[in-house]
Amino acid sequence: KGVGLLEKCELMFELGVESAVDLASKDDAWLKEKPQSRHDILRVLLEAGEGLKLAHEQGVIHRDFKPENILISDDGKVKVSDFGISIDHFQGKVFESPSDEDFQNQVETLTKTGAFVGTPPYMAPEQFMGQKADAYSDQFAFCVTLFEVLTGKRPFFGATIQDLVLKTLSGNVEDEKLKKVAPKAIYQLVMRGLSAGPKDRNSSLSVLLLALKKEVYP
Repeated sequence: KGVGLLEKCELMFELGVESAVDLASKDDAWLKEKPQSRHDILRVLLEAGEGLKLAHEQGVIHRDFKPENILISDDGKVKVSDFGISIDHFQGKVFESPSDEDFQNQVETLTKTGAFVGTPPYMAPEQFMGQKADAYSDQFAFCVTLFEVLTGKRPFFGATIQDLVLKTLSGNVEDEKLKKVAPKAIYQLVMRGLSAGPKDRNSSLSVLLLALKKEVYP
């Protein structure tokens, strides 16, 4: 049965998804307040991922998942914030290749106007290409986030937005540090989730969450 916009918003609160205004003072605090063990990091990402998965099951795509949008309430509950662009989002022209002159022009235009839908370091290649974001796009952002919180750096870096876009589209990741700090199963699933092609990623976020659950609750 379909869920209307109002019902979706109400459901997101029930699933542990809150407005950023409610917990803004806690943005990213779970990473900054004290050193986190790998177990603690995986637990937080597992709970955030469960909220993201439940949103997907109701047809809601986040489009801007990142560490700053993972919040922890005073009672220890993990929240996913800032679903604003999941409702009001830009849809641009679909380009066939990153070498397309029109594509380069679009990146420059979006950079200058601030019209990117999402935060570029966490955006999936298809979002840069102006294609519709879906659960695979959120999975990509989830894997960028997991990579970052485990290693202290993001999988893709560019001196400019254009450089970042091209490196993200290439799918080439320096993974040595992740290989050292992540359990083998999680390493493999994160790397798959960072694939440039949506269909080359994990079949669903649930696959990754199951591996996280086995690590957090052995």
